[in-house]
This record gives sequence, C-alpha cells and structure tokens, in this order.
Amino acid sequence: MTTFASVLFESEAQVAAVRDLLQQQLRAGFAEDAAAQLELAVDALHELGHPIAPLCRSATVDSLTVYGWELFPERLARNYRADQPICAIGIDLSWPGHVGLEPDDQGRLDPYIETNLYADSPFAFSAANRAQIIAGYEQPGPTWQGSFVHIDDETVSVGGMEYLFGAAFALDRKCRTATAEEPASALDQDAMFVAMAFVAVRVHQAIREKVLSAGLPRALTVLVGSNESYPFFDAPVITADEYRQVAPQQHTAAAEAKPSAYSAVASYQPATDGQTAPELSSETADPQPIPAPQQSAEVISFPENAAPAASGASLRRNLMQKAAESGEPYIEEPVQKQAGLLGKLFGRR
Repeated sequence: MTTFASVLFESEAQVAAVRDLLQQQLRAGFAEDAAAQLELAVDALHELGHPIAPLCRSATVDSLTVYGWELFPERLARNYRADQPICAIGIDLSWPGHVGLEPDDQGRLDPYIETNLYADSPFAFSAANRAQIIAGYEQPGPTWQGSFVHIDDETVSVGGMEYLFGAAFALDRKCRTATAEEPASALDQDAMFVAMAFVAVRVHQAIREKVLSAGLPRALTVLVGSNESYPFFDAPVITADEYRQVAPQQHTAAAEAKPSAYSAVASYQPATDGQTAPELSSETADPQPIPAPQQSAEVISFPENAAPAASGASLRRNLMQKAAESGEPYIEEPVQKQAGLLGKLFGRR
C-alpha cells in the first residue's frame, strides 16, 4: 500500500501489532482465541456494510474440507532416504499470483497451498518441543526456510472458502497495487487485513482438526505457514512430541462431537525470562498448548460481558490494547461522529 487509511485502526504500527499478537496465539496453540478476536472484527465490518463480512461468517471450521491427506503415506515413502527421513510437514498458503491463478467469473478461488516435506537436517523437528520450534521462527525467516526435501502444490488443498478467498485475494491485490491517484479505501484496507488473517487462521484450524481426526502416518511435526501470502502467519499445528501424546486418543476423540486436543482450558500465560515451556504429560487426556517463552506482548483481552457483535469502538478498545508503540495500553473512548453509519458505529457505547 502506498498510503495507509483505516476505520478500525489508528496506524500501520497498530495493525502490525495486532497481526503479531494473533500470530503469537497461533504459535502458542490458541487458534480459537485468534479466531474469536477476528470474528469481532468481522462483526465491525458487517456493521459498516462491507461485503466481505458475510463471506467470513460463512467460512466456519466445520464448513471446510481438507483434501489429499490420504496421500501422505505415499509421499513420505516416495521421498524416503535412510539418512534423511521425513520428520515434518509444512503446509503453506502461497500467493496465487506465483502461478497466475485468478478468481473465476463468480469470484471463486481456492487458497493456493504448497506442501513441503522436511528432514531433521535443517532443524531437529523430531525432537523439538513447541517452544524450540517457535524459537526457530525468530530469524529473518524460519531456520528451515527453503531446506525442504520435497515441495508440491498437489498434495493438500482446502475447500469450502472459495468465495471468501476469492474476495480476499481481490482486495489484497487492490491494496498492493494502490496508488495515490487510485488509493484503496480505508474500509477496503481493513477488510483485506481481517479477511486474509481470517483465511490463515481458518486454514490453521482446519489442518489441526484433520491431524486430530485422520491422524498422521507416524509422529511428525506439522506446520502451517506462508509463502509470500499476507498476513504471513507461520505457526506449528502440532509437534512430533505432542502427536505422540495425542495419537492414542485421537480416533476416539474424533467420534465424540469433535473435542479439540488443544482447547483453551487455561488463560494464555506467556512464560517469562528464565522459565521453560511446560512439557506434555503422558497422563493428560487433553493436552494443553505450550506457551512460547520470553514473549513480552500480552494477549488481546476482551471483557466477559462484551456483546457478541462488537461495535467498531469496542473493537478498537479491545483489539488495540497493549498495541501502542509506547507500550502503554491503547484505549480510545468512543466519540460522537456526524450522523450516519460511522456515527452510529463509533458513537455507540
């Protein structure tokens, strides 16, 4: 974007801060928290009348289908090397422009997904816990970037959000190519950020549910990431060690109303300096997510009595807390605007 404009956010720095906080939640295993916060943003876009909102609402986890999972045994066998066994699967949302994909005449486009297979040579996936994998992201790029044994765009695909992704892709490209003469509107820029983040979180959730319901050929680390696809989220879905704990229960759990092995049964508490991330217990029937160590940023908080459909003002009060560059909480009281939709949205307490 050549210029920044927003209805929901005060600055580009605050958008970046929220993006980072959502990624921290994914990395710590709290995808539901990230999704719930984005749903509040979708509610705000709905009140503002943006057409992306109903498309986001239609893309529930249950509405998505992960295809190609049954191909993994053959893919692992085809790329087997005794000195370099496959230890991790990377599933990346990739920018469709890489291969010239476009929405069809109805605006539909499935996410373009690349599947990577990794050995332990670039990173010790088979022995790493969640905290160690998160630390592996703290480079200009992941430690294992580009070090795959195999990559293709034919193994995994995700269906059920073709209208949402088609619209989000069109907004993304519109914002990327905006100029001072032809800028993207403030509302479109907000909608692009929310929609692309929503797609990334939903794909992460869908892959996690597929791991837990269909299983893996053996204990493997599974990552969901990005190949130049905004908002560039990268996070582990499950580690090989976590899978060893979940595997004996996964098929029983899948038959019981789809309980999640990563339900947020405790509040998100990032470890402080000197602390190590807790290990999974073999006696725990419902393993808890492992928080990332040494994270200074706090998770976005929402009051217990928050209305399900948040106004733009309450979205900003909640979503922007702790996001100001000064480190102080960003709390903006709603102000009375001129008559109209924006006035109703931001003037309502």
